[in-house]
Amino acid sequence: MNVEVILKGPVRGLGAEADMVKVRPGYARNFLFPRGLAAPVSAASKRQLESLKKKRAEQNAARRQLMEEGKVHKGDGKDVDHRVPLS
Repeated sequence: MNVEVILKGPVRGLGAEADMVKVRPGYARNFLFPRGLAAPVSAASKRQLESLKKKRAEQNAARRQLMEEGKVHKGDGKDVDHRVPLS
């Protein structure tokens, strides 16, 4: 039997922030909850999740519009080498 949780941040191999996922009860109780990586799903948390997703969609739409208008710098397309030489 699995339980549904909402991720508070990205969890490798499980999902990204604000994803609703099903996990084993022990994994949620012993790993995700104590580390603050997830919260149990409730009616209130589902409403909060929907409002968060709506807010992010609006922010992404505004950012996309600014990029289309050319007001946000996209980068010049040059490749940058971030490697540090070892001595």
